[in-house]
Amino acid sequence: QVTNIGLGFGKKFTSNISGGAVFRIVNEATPDVRAMGVCLDAGVQYGTQFRPNSKTAQLKGNDLRFGISIRNIGPDMKFSGDGLSAKSNLNGNPFTTTTVQRGAAFNLPSLINIGMSYDFRLDKNKDSTATTYYHKLTAAGNFCNNSFSNNQTSIGIQYSYKGILMLRSGYTYEKGIFGFETRRTVYTGFSGGVTIEVPLAKKNSTSGTRDNNNTFAFDYSYRTTSPFQGTHVFGIRLNLE
Repeated sequence: QVTNIGLGFGKKFTSNISGGAVFRIVNEATPDVRAMGVCLDAGVQYGTQFRPNSKTAQLKGNDLRFGISIRNIGPDMKFSGDGLSAKSNLNGNPFTTTTVQRGAAFNLPSLINIGMSYDFRLDKNKDSTATTYYHKLTAAGNFCNNSFSNNQTSIGIQYSYKGILMLRSGYTYEKGIFGFETRRTVYTGFSGGVTIEVPLAKKNSTSGTRDNNNTFAFDYSYRTTSPFQGTHVFGIRLNLE
């Protein structure tokens, strides 16, 4: 049994800088052995405009973004419980004694992510009265420094239509990933996904904009593996503002 409870806080400090942190309590247990620990996740993102003086700068917003995050920063964990005890009779003694084995402390799998992304606006219509782009292509890259596994470099691309339909694909590289004997993970690198996000409010007939940004979304992602038949992840999100 694995329990992960988190309490998070996020804030947009300026129009360009935002950040957040999550304090988590982690519990891993079997019926007679358990370990509990606490850890911290934190990150900051900086967004800016690649061409701030262009005619569409206000509409495009912050199309160039940089971010850095840390995960699983906290003290060591250690297993304990009755499952580490053993009953025995020593040297023919008729009395039963209980021997308790001490579990060794272990580090949390800390990691650091450093990434960036850029939004390509694909609409040919440069109408200055438009409030959104119909077609957007986002390219992203990320470097992950892991404590107990190989470092990973990821690249990805996403196409968005009016913020309602998103299609994405990516590849994650790490040392030895191309060989079965040298690969240290079941994942072989390729991934893909789709998101359908539907607004819950109708457009205002006067302003032409929606009264709020509440949405309902369905997410699906797939990662190739060897062996096994790949990893499928389904998700449902309700965004309230």
